[in-house]
Amino acid sequence: MGFQPVVLVVVVTYITLLILWGVYQGRKVRTGSDFAIAGRKLPGWVAALSERATGESSWALLGLPGAAYAMGLTEIWTAAGCVAGIITAWALLAWRLRDEAEKYNVSTFTEFLEAKHGEQGRILRVISSLAIVFFFFFYVGAQFLGGGKTLHTLFGLKPAIGGLITAAVIIPYSVYGGFSWFFGYLGGQPQLSVRFMAISDPRQAKKARL
Repeated sequence: MGFQPVVLVVVVTYITLLILWGVYQGRKVRTGSDFAIAGRKLPGWVAALSERATGESSWALLGLPGAAYAMGLTEIWTAAGCVAGIITAWALLAWRLRDEAEKYNVSTFTEFLEAKHGEQGRILRVISSLAIVFFFFFYVGAQFLGGGKTLHTLFGLKPAIGGLITAAVIIPYSVYGGFSWFFGYLGGQPQLSVRFMAISDPRQAKKARL
Protein backbone atom coordinates (compact mmCIF):
# COMPACT_ATOMS: atom_id res chain seq x y z
CA MET A 1 0.00 0.00 0.00
CA GLY A 2 1.48 3.30 -1.08
CA PHE A 3 1.65 6.36 1.09
CA GLN A 4 -1.64 8.23 1.15
CA PRO A 5 -1.78 11.65 2.87
CA VAL A 6 -5.47 11.27 3.66
CA VAL A 7 -4.73 8.10 5.62
CA LEU A 8 -2.06 9.91 7.61
CA VAL A 9 -4.50 12.72 8.43
CA VAL A 10 -7.14 10.24 9.58
CA VAL A 11 -4.70 8.27 11.75
CA VAL A 12 -3.20 11.38 13.36
CA THR A 13 -6.67 12.81 14.02
CA TYR A 14 -7.85 9.55 15.56
CA ILE A 15 -4.79 9.25 17.80
CA THR A 16 -5.21 12.87 18.89
CA LEU A 17 -8.81 12.17 19.86
CA LEU A 18 -7.66 9.11 21.81
CA ILE A 19 -5.17 11.17 23.78
CA LEU A 20 -7.71 13.91 24.52
CA TRP A 21 -10.25 11.31 25.62
CA GLY A 22 -7.68 9.71 27.92
CA VAL A 23 -6.89 13.07 29.51
CA TYR A 24 -10.59 13.79 30.00
CA GLN A 25 -11.34 10.42 31.55
CA GLY A 26 -8.25 10.65 33.74
CA ARG A 27 -9.96 13.42 35.69
CA LYS A 28 -12.52 10.90 36.94
CA VAL A 29 -9.92 8.62 38.50
CA ARG A 30 -9.74 9.20 42.24
CA THR A 31 -9.27 5.72 43.68
CA GLY A 32 -7.91 2.35 42.69
CA SER A 33 -11.46 1.19 42.07
CA ASP A 34 -12.01 4.09 39.67
CA PHE A 35 -8.87 3.13 37.78
CA ALA A 36 -9.55 -0.60 37.59
CA ILE A 37 -13.34 -0.89 37.25
CA ALA A 38 -14.60 2.70 36.91
CA GLY A 39 -16.10 2.53 40.38
CA ARG A 40 -18.62 -0.03 39.06
CA LYS A 41 -20.42 2.79 37.25
CA LEU A 42 -20.04 1.59 33.66
CA PRO A 43 -23.23 0.41 31.91
CA GLY A 44 -23.30 -3.31 31.24
CA TRP A 45 -23.24 -2.96 27.45
CA VAL A 46 -20.17 -0.71 27.65
CA ALA A 47 -18.32 -3.18 29.87
CA ALA A 48 -19.29 -6.06 27.57
CA LEU A 49 -18.02 -4.35 24.41
CA SER A 50 -14.85 -3.29 26.19
CA GLU A 51 -14.22 -6.82 27.45
CA ARG A 52 -14.56 -8.27 23.97
CA ALA A 53 -12.43 -5.53 22.42
CA THR A 54 -9.72 -6.42 24.93
CA GLY A 55 -10.03 -10.17 24.50
CA GLU A 56 -10.16 -10.11 20.70
CA SER A 57 -7.47 -7.69 19.71
CA SER A 58 -4.63 -8.10 17.22
CA TRP A 59 -5.02 -11.86 16.99
CA ALA A 60 -8.68 -11.51 15.97
CA LEU A 61 -8.14 -8.58 13.60
CA LEU A 62 -4.91 -9.75 11.96
CA GLY A 63 -4.06 -13.29 13.02
CA LEU A 64 -7.36 -15.11 12.58
CA PRO A 65 -8.29 -13.47 9.25
CA GLY A 66 -4.78 -14.22 8.00
CA ALA A 67 -5.11 -17.85 9.04
CA ALA A 68 -8.53 -18.07 7.38
CA TYR A 69 -7.15 -16.48 4.21
CA ALA A 70 -4.32 -19.02 4.11
CA MET A 71 -6.06 -22.16 5.40
CA GLY A 72 -9.62 -21.69 4.19
CA LEU A 73 -12.91 -22.49 5.88
CA THR A 74 -11.30 -24.92 8.33
CA GLU A 75 -10.52 -21.88 10.47
CA ILE A 76 -14.23 -21.49 11.11
CA TRP A 77 -13.75 -23.99 13.92
CA THR A 78 -11.42 -21.56 15.64
CA ALA A 79 -14.05 -18.84 15.51
CA ALA A 80 -16.78 -21.23 16.63
CA GLY A 81 -14.70 -22.40 19.57
CA CYS A 82 -14.01 -18.82 20.63
CA VAL A 83 -17.69 -17.89 20.48
CA ALA A 84 -18.68 -20.98 22.47
CA GLY A 85 -16.03 -20.26 25.09
CA ILE A 86 -17.08 -16.63 25.43
CA ILE A 87 -20.76 -17.50 25.85
CA THR A 88 -19.91 -20.17 28.42
CA ALA A 89 -17.72 -17.78 30.41
CA TRP A 90 -20.39 -15.08 30.42
CA ALA A 91 -23.18 -17.51 31.34
CA LEU A 92 -21.37 -19.45 34.06
CA LEU A 93 -18.61 -17.22 35.44
CA ALA A 94 -19.08 -13.51 34.77
CA TRP A 95 -22.11 -12.79 36.96
CA ARG A 96 -20.85 -15.01 39.78
CA LEU A 97 -17.46 -13.33 39.79
CA ARG A 98 -19.10 -9.91 39.83
CA ASP A 99 -21.30 -10.87 42.80
CA GLU A 100 -18.29 -12.23 44.68
CA ALA A 101 -16.27 -9.10 43.91
CA GLU A 102 -19.02 -6.91 45.34
CA LYS A 103 -19.34 -9.20 48.36
CA TYR A 104 -15.65 -8.86 49.23
CA ASN A 105 -15.43 -5.25 47.97
CA VAL A 106 -12.48 -5.91 45.66
CA SER A 107 -11.54 -4.48 42.28
CA THR A 108 -9.19 -7.07 40.78
CA PHE A 109 -9.06 -10.84 40.47
CA THR A 110 -5.91 -11.08 42.58
CA GLU A 111 -7.56 -9.07 45.37
CA PHE A 112 -10.51 -11.44 45.19
CA LEU A 113 -8.30 -14.49 45.64
CA GLU A 114 -6.64 -12.95 48.68
CA ALA A 115 -9.91 -11.86 50.27
CA LYS A 116 -11.69 -15.16 49.70
CA HIS A 117 -9.02 -17.62 50.85
CA GLY A 118 -7.92 -16.09 54.13
CA GLU A 119 -4.42 -16.98 55.28
CA GLN A 120 -3.49 -18.64 52.00
CA GLY A 121 -4.85 -15.71 50.05
CA ARG A 122 -1.64 -13.70 50.09
CA ILE A 123 0.33 -16.57 48.55
CA LEU A 124 -2.38 -17.04 45.92
CA ARG A 125 -2.29 -13.31 45.17
CA VAL A 126 1.45 -13.33 44.63
CA ILE A 127 1.34 -16.43 42.42
CA SER A 128 -1.60 -15.16 40.35
CA SER A 129 0.00 -11.73 39.97
CA LEU A 130 3.22 -13.28 38.69
CA ALA A 131 1.25 -15.46 36.26
CA ILE A 132 -0.70 -12.46 34.96
CA VAL A 133 2.44 -10.38 34.48
CA PHE A 134 4.17 -13.26 32.68
CA PHE A 135 1.37 -13.98 30.22
CA PHE A 136 0.42 -10.35 29.70
CA PHE A 137 4.02 -9.61 28.75
CA PHE A 138 3.45 -11.65 25.59
CA TYR A 139 -0.14 -10.50 25.12
CA VAL A 140 0.68 -6.79 25.28
CA GLY A 141 3.73 -7.37 23.12
CA ALA A 142 1.47 -8.92 20.49
CA GLN A 143 -0.68 -5.77 20.47
CA PHE A 144 2.35 -3.58 19.89
CA LEU A 145 3.46 -5.96 17.16
CA GLY A 146 0.03 -5.72 15.57
CA GLY A 147 0.19 -1.93 15.71
CA GLY A 148 3.65 -2.02 14.17
CA LYS A 149 2.49 -4.19 11.30
CA THR A 150 -0.51 -1.94 10.72
CA LEU A 151 1.69 1.16 10.50
CA HIS A 152 4.05 -0.77 8.23
CA THR A 153 1.15 -1.53 5.89
CA LEU A 154 -0.20 2.01 5.96
CA PHE A 155 2.99 4.06 5.84
CA GLY A 156 5.85 1.69 5.06
CA LEU A 157 7.45 2.07 8.50
CA LYS A 158 9.57 -0.74 9.84
CA PRO A 159 7.39 -2.95 12.10
CA ALA A 160 9.74 -2.37 15.04
CA ILE A 161 9.46 1.41 14.66
CA GLY A 162 5.69 1.13 14.29
CA GLY A 163 5.52 -0.97 17.44
CA LEU A 164 7.49 1.62 19.40
CA ILE A 165 5.19 4.38 18.16
CA THR A 166 2.17 2.31 19.17
CA ALA A 167 3.58 1.78 22.66
CA ALA A 168 4.52 5.45 23.00
CA VAL A 169 0.93 6.46 22.29
CA ILE A 170 -0.97 3.77 24.17
CA ILE A 171 0.96 3.45 27.44
CA PRO A 172 0.77 7.08 28.65
CA TYR A 173 -2.95 7.63 28.06
CA SER A 174 -3.77 4.18 29.45
CA VAL A 175 -1.88 4.84 32.67
CA TYR A 176 -3.37 8.31 33.07
CA GLY A 177 -6.90 7.67 31.87
CA GLY A 178 -7.53 4.46 33.74
CA PHE A 179 -8.17 1.07 32.22
CA SER A 180 -11.90 1.15 32.76
CA TRP A 181 -13.04 4.74 32.27
CA PHE A 182 -10.87 5.05 29.19
CA PHE A 183 -11.11 1.60 27.65
CA GLY A 184 -14.68 1.10 28.80
CA TYR A 185 -16.15 3.67 26.45
CA LEU A 186 -13.39 3.74 23.88
CA GLY A 187 -12.66 0.02 23.82
CA GLY A 188 -16.01 -0.85 22.29
CA GLN A 189 -15.94 1.79 19.57
CA PRO A 190 -13.03 0.23 17.62
CA GLN A 191 -14.59 -3.18 18.20
CA LEU A 192 -17.45 -2.09 15.97
CA SER A 193 -15.81 0.25 13.48
CA VAL A 194 -12.64 -1.75 12.84
CA ARG A 195 -14.70 -4.78 11.79
CA PHE A 196 -16.10 -2.71 8.94
CA MET A 197 -12.81 -1.04 8.06
CA ALA A 198 -11.08 -4.42 7.87
CA ILE A 199 -13.25 -5.35 4.88
CA SER A 200 -11.51 -2.88 2.60
CA ASP A 201 -11.98 -4.92 -0.56
CA PRO A 202 -14.45 -7.85 -0.52
CA ARG A 203 -13.09 -8.94 -3.90
CA GLN A 204 -10.02 -10.27 -2.11
CA ALA A 205 -12.20 -13.13 -0.86
CA LYS A 206 -11.86 -14.70 -4.33
CA LYS A 207 -8.14 -15.15 -3.72
CA ALA A 208 -8.57 -16.83 -0.36
CA ARG A 209 -8.52 -20.59 0.02
CA LEU A 210 -12.22 -21.21 0.30
